Amino acid sequence: TQLFGRGTYKNVYKAFDEEEGMDVAWNQVKVSGLPPEEKQRLMHEVEILKKLDHKNILKFYHSWNVMEKGEMSVNFITEACEGTLNKYAAKFKTNLDMRAVKSWSRQILRGLEYLHLHDPPIVHRDLKLENILVDDNMNLKVADFGFATFRKVHNLKSYRGTMTYMAPEIKEGLVYDGKQTDVFSVGVILFIIVLGIFPFKEAKKDEYFFALLHNKKYDK
Repeated sequence: TQLFGRGTYKNVYKAFDEEEGMDVAWNQVKVSGLPPEEKQRLMHEVEILKKLDHKNILKFYHSWNVMEKGEMSVNFITEACEGTLNKYAAKFKTNLDMRAVKSWSRQILRGLEYLHLHDPPIVHRDLKLENILVDDNMNLKVADFGFATFRKVHNLKSYRGTMTYMAPEIKEGLVYDGKQTDVFSVGVILFIIVLGIFPFKEAKKDEYFFALLHNKKYDK
């Protein structure tokens, strides 16, 4: 195994599945000491991932719990990816070929369509460059479902997401449609991919690009 990444409570290893003959990502999370909200996010993410099967969604294989020296860890195996879309967007900036832009856009939207048409529908609520993984064949995978939900997706109130990708109705504490706010976040992602910059720090009217959107001046 090879250490992919390390956090306060989570380690991710690149491992080889001898039965299937392929590389996988082994996620190991120490539950002891994990804040209750983070523990709930973790269990929720595993629950969501188990329901999904699409080429543009991170593939989940299986999970198990381990108790060792009085400490419990949650382990789960997913497909292995080489990095995040954030890494590739930063590398190419505005030099990205339009064919690649279209390919990435289609893949993100296909993954999102699968989630929204799922039975029951699933909304992600934290779509951003860092949560879209890229495999060694440049296939995009929507990942990190800690804020996702399949309950009352058209009538949500929880404050979820990342400010620079967040729809204004979430930021303002209004009731929101999770599908619509996901689409807003994807719009921000595509803006960054094409222009190499963020459209705004947050979606408010004194931000130039958001003001154009709010006033429906799409040709500007």
